[in-house]
Amino acid sequence: MKRLTALLAGALLAAFAATAAQAAEIRLGIQNNTFNAAVLVAKQKGWIEEELAKDGAAGTVVQWIPFTSGPPLNEAFAAGKIDLAFFGDTPALIGRSVGLEAHIIANASSGSVSHALLVRGDSPVTRVAELKGKKVATFKGTSAHHLLLEALAEAKLSAADIEFVNLPLADAVTALVKGDVAAALVWEPQVTRLEVEHGARVLRDGTGLKNFLNVIEAADAFTAKHPAETRALLRAFRRGGEFVHQNPDAAAELLTKDIAVPVGIIRRSLDRFDFTVGLRPSDVVTVKKTEAFIRGQGLIRTPVDVDAFFDHSFAGAAIN
Repeated sequence: MKRLTALLAGALLAAFAATAAQAAEIRLGIQNNTFNAAVLVAKQKGWIEEELAKDGAAGTVVQWIPFTSGPPLNEAFAAGKIDLAFFGDTPALIGRSVGLEAHIIANASSGSVSHALLVRGDSPVTRVAELKGKKVATFKGTSAHHLLLEALAEAKLSAADIEFVNLPLADAVTALVKGDVAAALVWEPQVTRLEVEHGARVLRDGTGLKNFLNVIEAADAFTAKHPAETRALLRAFRRGGEFVHQNPDAAAELLTKDIAVPVGIIRRSLDRFDFTVGLRPSDVVTVKKTEAFIRGQGLIRTPVDVDAFFDHSFAGAAIN
């Protein structure tokens, strides 16, 4: 948290020094996973450049910067290294709570079954309550971490009742497959991959607990200087989401260029999401619930004004 705050201070100084006329490149912080299918399809189809050209920004270079999870995206935002990010509402709220100057401008996907707590197929564990005293892996500060805490609370347990193992996604998957942990809470397409390739069982997903939002967050310094480019990006992402809904098989094939899992896994994973790009009133309600829960669990200390965190002007302009 101290590191993020220090990076934020440096980014603010850089923002004040930047010239308003600069629009040479757009830096997108992306996780190459199926929850970003709408964005990645727009990338592969060339729709981002096409929509930018419509608004007179044909020369703008789009830079794709890969990340493995939300917390490093917050650090990149704080350091002024990215203009837009795509990640869960939990890391977005954590960044906002320490003062990141950015707003949620749209939602790229959602799905309550996109994250899940899994055990090996040969595990004797059949209920979350049976994880008491056992090793459970996920990555701290992510939406998966949020679901783990929700699932434990539902089972009348707390984080103190398990041996929490803080691991990045790939390492959590490996730990579960090897049997180094009793359970792991991961996200798509690794949920599907663990089920199909390793016979893992879902112990609990987000159904009735959490609808996972993959929000699009934009740096204030970028949207203030480049509102037309921001709207163009959302138009492109919306086209990507519509393509995924209408042509899921073709979308899965396209996504193999960015997501390193078999096309069959990608195709099955896509069915676990809604790729409607925009903002709904229910999205604000969902983020408010997330904020209250993670603040109560100590993941954030400073309350976040969720209504003020959303900027509805761009999504409305993009989809109307």
